[in-house]
Amino acid sequence: MRNIILIVFSLYFFTACTNKYESNTPKNLIEIKQMEDILIDLYLLEASARNCILTNQSDSLEIWIVQQTNALLKERNIEHSQFLESHTYYMGHEKLAQELMENIVNRLVKIETQAVIQQQKSEKQTDSTLKNIKSESVVIKTEKK
Repeated sequence: MRNIILIVFSLYFFTACTNKYESNTPKNLIEIKQMEDILIDLYLLEASARNCILTNQSDSLEIWIVQQTNALLKERNIEHSQFLESHTYYMGHEKLAQELMENIVNRLVKIETQAVIQQQKSEKQTDSTLKNIKSESVVIKTEKK
């Protein structure tokens, strides 16, 4: 969880400290809610990539990340340039960027919380199933000769 928040704020910090931002709204500006959805998917994609690196499965990882990012944008009928212009616009407007990042962090926390709860339920079911199997088992003793 700390990694996700660190990634979000690192991205926010680095984008806030670069390029001059447009004060004019781009013609094809992505709506803030859709931008939020895209960024969440990109952060989850990045988390998957980091997991692959940690488990030494980094063969062709860069190619996979580019393919997944392109597929994510294509799925939403968004051009890469449109995404970059919209991202630059939102990061250049402090209140919009803050709102966007707060919503993203809140949603990522919610996603992680739901995943942890689901994992705990799954583990509890597995433990319960194993206990049932153990209680229904029959022990057969054999004598050694």
